[in-house]
Amino acid sequence: MHYSNKVLPLFSALLVLSLSACDGGKPSDKSGAQDEGVFDPMVGTMDRAKGVEDLTNQRDDRLREAEQASQ
Repeated sequence: MHYSNKVLPLFSALLVLSLSACDGGKPSDKSGAQDEGVFDPMVGTMDRAKGVEDLTNQRDDRLREAEQASQ
């Protein structure tokens, strides 16, 4: 019995702390807005890099066509 007297308050304290850590599933203030994820900046950077690559490829294609036309 002496053991249970020490465990019950500890268990109760852990239960209270666990419940207080939860937000209760409250809806966020952002109505319909998607939260930014960890990888969103990287995805944006990759999209910009793809755009630069496409632009470079287009310029290279025009240079090749101009070079072939001049020969």
